[in-house]
Amino acid sequence: MRTLGSQDFTTYFRGVLAETLVVAGDRVAALDVVGEALDAVESTGERFYAAELHRLRGELLRAAGRDAVTATGCFETAQAIAGRQGARTLEQRAGRSLASARNRG
Repeated sequence: MRTLGSQDFTTYFRGVLAETLVVAGDRVAALDVVGEALDAVESTGERFYAAELHRLRGELLRAAGRDAVTATGCFETAQAIAGRQGARTLEQRAGRSLASARNRG
């Protein structure tokens, strides 16, 4: 896609790459890729996968034992974006992550 100069679905493909890196056990690289994807959301305006990217960032931060407040904020942002977009499945997924984070305290 990059070779062709296309930026279509950049945020989605980076999200998939991040999820693949998680499965491969490289959460640090996954977090970097999610950051790149969120930067692409802003630079390209492609927002259809933004909610899931914020949720994934929160999950990665939480798994790394990093700032729980920031992770919770990621879930709240994901839920709000999905709600505005009418993406009910993503909104529910973010809500489950948020509830789980709050239950862990």
